[in-house]
Amino acid sequence: STPANNILVICGHGGANYYLPKMVDFTQMLITDMEGSEVYFTSNGSMSGLDLSHIKLVIFLGCSTGAVDENSGNLPHVAVQRGATTAIGFNNTIYQDEMVAWSEAFFKKFTNGTTVDDACNELNGLFDKADAVVCGDKEATFD
Repeated sequence: STPANNILVICGHGGANYYLPKMVDFTQMLITDMEGSEVYFTSNGSMSGLDLSHIKLVIFLGCSTGAVDENSGNLPHVAVQRGATTAIGFNNTIYQDEMVAWSEAFFKKFTNGTTVDDACNELNGLFDKADAVVCGDKEATFD
């Protein structure tokens, strides 16, 4: 189960091995934990030293955040390696209005007992080519 205070959703520009929230320079990326402390990781997707073990679900809402880079893997896979239980990214381009619609539809399904994987599979194909990629515990649910 995934309590609401263990969910991290990050929106911004992305790629196979990088994520660029607004207002962050192109040499570093920023994510914020639930207590609001800033944690940086580099643009090669290494997330070196980042501990996400307190996070049950990370969603990288950005273009190609689930695409695989030959050297770095992808952001959801690395987030799980760094301790997150489950992580989601996207294969291709996802536009801002699609991010909003996907998020609303995903959380409606997820909070009603659908697993992360089932919710993503039900939404894949609805938003052009922006199919979700799930890494980690695909059977995670919300309670």
